[in-house]
Amino acid sequence: MDSYRTAILGNKECFQGKAVLDVGSGSGVLAIWAAMAGARVVFAVEATSMAKNARRLAEANGVSHIIQVFQGYMEQVRAGWHGSDNVAIKTFFTRIRTGSRASTFL
Repeated sequence: MDSYRTAILGNKECFQGKAVLDVGSGSGVLAIWAAMAGARVVFAVEATSMAKNARRLAEANGVSHIIQVFQGYMEQVRAGWHGSDNVAIKTFFTRIRTGSRASTFL
């Protein structure tokens, strides 16, 4: 995760004043870093109950006024994120469940 943190916080000019979409936000850590990098608003979309934790972490890090957490699927979100000068972030960890095993791919 250090690489993600460095990439976001080390390139603040890419985030300052922009709307950021974090799909599959999980704990919201990327959304938090985007807010810390100067994003105007961050839409954090998480399908699972982890969305509750993302809200708590945003509050604990003082960026809950910037981050809007949506619990649901991306197809369900209508948040006004569309625009030509916005940023989308996503980790590339994907889990594919096969039988009783889950595989993680980068």
